[in-house]
Amino acid sequence: MADENKPHGEGQGPPSPPAGPPVSPPPTAPPPPGYPYSRTQPLGLTLKDVTSFINISRIFFLLGAIVLFIVAIYTIIASVLLFAVGDIVSAGGSLAAGSVDIVLGIIAILGFTRTKEILTLVETGNYTDASHQALVWGVLGLFSALIIGGVLLILTYVRLREVAQYPAPQPTPSQPA
Repeated sequence: MADENKPHGEGQGPPSPPAGPPVSPPPTAPPPPGYPYSRTQPLGLTLKDVTSFINISRIFFLLGAIVLFIVAIYTIIASVLLFAVGDIVSAGGSLAAGSVDIVLGIIAILGFTRTKEILTLVETGNYTDASHQALVWGVLGLFSALIIGGVLLILTYVRLREVAQYPAPQPTPSQPA
């Protein structure tokens, strides 16, 4: 009731401006080429990354196999020497470690050959199968390819998933001559 006694306009805020045309936001510039969330990245650049990742991971699979076989030979020789000395418990542990190194070396050799098949799948355009194989051999490569080979194949998996999202280029119909 106290508000009824006040004259109009008293105790209220400033008068509102008259309604006019709606104000549009200022124009924004388009995102730069290669913006990470746009589909403007050329397909060839991503495929070059993929092939270089695969080739470098092949090198690390081969290096991992060589290192693991050398370590396996040394641990097996050490287990034989420990067995000759009479330390059977240490000889057994060293023999087990050598056996694990041999198995990981075999996995590294298989990874070396399978990365060539992944590269062939990428070259033929079968990106989904290539990405699945890259993930499997990337995880195995973490143990057998000096970690770096596995990480590169996991990055290959990520890049191939990006490539699979792009629409396939449509062949242009040939004109009869």
